[in-house]
Amino acid sequence: LYVGSLLAEGPNQSCTEAPRWYLQGDSGETLGPYTRQEFEQWYREGRFQPTSMIFCDGWSGWKLARDILGEPVSIGK
Repeated sequence: LYVGSLLAEGPNQSCTEAPRWYLQGDSGETLGPYTRQEFEQWYREGRFQPTSMIFCDGWSGWKLARDILGEPVSIGK
């Protein structure tokens, strides 16, 4: 699970209509485009970290994943 919203950017910069999402790889390369659904799932699965840099079409620049998606929450099994 994660806390936060992909709409944290506000109405003018949100990525809600067929957005293209990008992830900055460990070597600085740009990975993507991906869908919003892929990003949400991968974040929940821990495929990228809260400190990973992400970008969505329409934003003015790259942002920390945790600033958009919130902090991942561990839940005991």
